[in-house]
Amino acid sequence: MSDDPLSYGTLYTHHVEGAFIPKGKGKALHLLVKFPESVPVETREDAEAALKLAVDFAQHIFGGDAVFAARMDRDEKSLTNADLFLAPRYVKKTKHTEKIAISLSRHLKLMAEDQLGPIKEDKDILRQQGRALQDAFAKFLRARGFQAIRGQAKQAPEPDWSSPEAYGSATDRKIAAADREVAAHDRAEIEDRLVDQERELADKAVGLVKGLEDARQIGGDLIADGIAESDRIRDAAREDADTIRKQAEAEKERLLDAATQRSEQMATQIRDQAQADADAVAAKAKEARLEVEVAQRKRDEAIADRHAAEAAKEAARSDADIASLQLALVNRALVDDALELRPDDGERGILMNETAMQEPEREAYRARWADWVRTVARAAAMALAKTRAIAAAAKHEAERMIDAAKAKLADDRIKLAAERTKLSAEQIQLALGQKALKKQRAEVVSYLEIWEAIPPDRRSPEVNAAVERTSGLKQQAESLSAETRSRSKRRLSDVDAPAQAVRDWLDEGR
Repeated sequence: MSDDPLSYGTLYTHHVEGAFIPKGKGKALHLLVKFPESVPVETREDAEAALKLAVDFAQHIFGGDAVFAARMDRDEKSLTNADLFLAPRYVKKTKHTEKIAISLSRHLKLMAEDQLGPIKEDKDILRQQGRALQDAFAKFLRARGFQAIRGQAKQAPEPDWSSPEAYGSATDRKIAAADREVAAHDRAEIEDRLVDQERELADKAVGLVKGLEDARQIGGDLIADGIAESDRIRDAAREDADTIRKQAEAEKERLLDAATQRSEQMATQIRDQAQADADAVAAKAKEARLEVEVAQRKRDEAIADRHAAEAAKEAARSDADIASLQLALVNRALVDDALELRPDDGERGILMNETAMQEPEREAYRARWADWVRTVARAAAMALAKTRAIAAAAKHEAERMIDAAKAKLADDRIKLAAERTKLSAEQIQLALGQKALKKQRAEVVSYLEIWEAIPPDRRSPEVNAAVERTSGLKQQAESLSAETRSRSKRRLSDVDAPAQAVRDWLDEGR
């Protein structure tokens, strides 16, 4: 992203546009990400991939919509550092509203509680969140295939170690101080020699000036010779001065080279010693990292086991609730024919009518059926099917018996009708006979009344004998008439008895 600080404000404005920002709090987070040696950063492509890795980590921790700017300097001192600027966005839900909001602490708090459990208010919450963030970054890098070992956790909030930048800066200061010390010593020697040479040149110049003055005092012809000699001496002095200057410069160069060589040797020794110290520290750090990695691995495994146990417990509780609903549904289906419970060879072992279920029952029916619940449900369905078969057979047998009884009743009614028809004919004949007997009796009675009105002395013996015979016939007729009526009633009762019994049986069946 852009390195222009002025553009960060524009990026931030576009990022938070339309979101709710709490008042009186920070507006953004600055996250400094330092990559381990396993993450390559030498080339530009490597640096861009490393920067994207840091952005992915921040988006993973802060909800997926947090980073609005990121940068990584391409100078040798901070090549393994990335600067991220965040304003995490999330959906804030209340009882009546739902809106996009900015929160700088929400995701860090959730991450820390997920890794460390609930944090008490009297603890240093920010420090705990920082520790959790470093743990999460090491875990994130390992998940991406990079070697990353979480450093030993600090026992106190005060600094207890020097960062690589501070350690490198201290080493550079030591080397620079040694270079300055050697250079100052060599410079002092060179300056002393230059002072001595300049003093010698000054003394020679004074002697030359004095010689010129002496030559002027001699006068005459010696002046020209003196001038010539002075010129020669001056030229020779110049040459000597040039030679001395050249020698001084050469000596200065030699001394500087020697000083530089000694400085480089001392610097090399210091660097070698610093490298040896760094290697020793790295070896100890490596051992510590290995121990920390083992501890981290064990801790991750323990957390994973705990999460797995909690998931298994929750799954078992959910399975138990579902099994309870499924058994209750099967129990209701045993008495509610609308559910149409029947055995099946499919996943559940049974089939039911979903339209007759309530929503919780339908969800339980569509869920996975445990083997033991499936066995119980299938056994209940098969028992219900067998009961239905027995009931159907019993119903069929009852219907058959009713049909047979109805057929027998129809036959009995036909026979009864025939008996009644026959009896009616006999009753008609009997009635005719009774009528004839009544008529005959009336005639006999009428005759006897007339006969009794005749005085006995006026009756003939033959007529008396006929009357006696007639009187016996009268008694027989009366006796016959009473017996005939009684017999007719008994016959009618005997004919109606079977039909009445059949009617009573049918009434009980209803």
